[in-house]
Amino acid sequence: MKNLLLVLGGTLDALFLKECYEKMQPHFVVAADGALEKVLAAGIPCNCGMGDFDTVSKDVLCHFEEDQNTKLLSFPPEKDETDAELAVQFAVDQKPDKIWILGATGGRMDHMLGNLELLHIPLTKGIECEIIDQQNRIRLLDGPILLEKMADWKYVSFLSYTDQTQGITLKGFVYNVEKFTLKKGSTRCISNEICDEKAAVSFTNGLLYCIRSRDLR
Repeated sequence: MKNLLLVLGGTLDALFLKECYEKMQPHFVVAADGALEKVLAAGIPCNCGMGDFDTVSKDVLCHFEEDQNTKLLSFPPEKDETDAELAVQFAVDQKPDKIWILGATGGRMDHMLGNLELLHIPLTKGIECEIIDQQNRIRLLDGPILLEKMADWKYVSFLSYTDQTQGITLKGFVYNVEKFTLKKGSTRCISNEICDEKAAVSFTNGLLYCIRSRDLR
């Protein structure tokens, strides 16, 4: 299985990044623009850095220019896509089995919301993709899934990516539903919990955000 770690420029603690890298053991690491700073601070390798490099210091950029194990792809500042979108497209082109995205949340709200939309790109290619930060794990679903109970990730929430998601059936949760239609903008499926060892999620039409969360103390 080929797994890819994509690091973006949102809020991201260097220690958390290093811990994720060591746990995930990805085959390939991509950093978008200012995320090169975070990769260097965490002391993890980077196979590819890309973007217009307007948010990375000259010293850090020079470091990776001299690193023979890192390929840098430069794009003009004036472009239709964000650096994050270009990085996700590049990640998908590597044809991994799974993509983890760190640094997609926090910071500017426009970028964060845009990054959530980018989950649709790997979904259309059949590639599992997950945005992870210290409190959340976010996926976009287009079909049924089994979720394992995880002590560290107590809450499970669902939001409709499309105008509505029809036929939602939840089994193994504290709050189960059957053939329920969740409309975009509704908070009906926020803050559920898994009560069985595994919980089943299915729906007949639409796309669904699945968010596993925890409280930090």
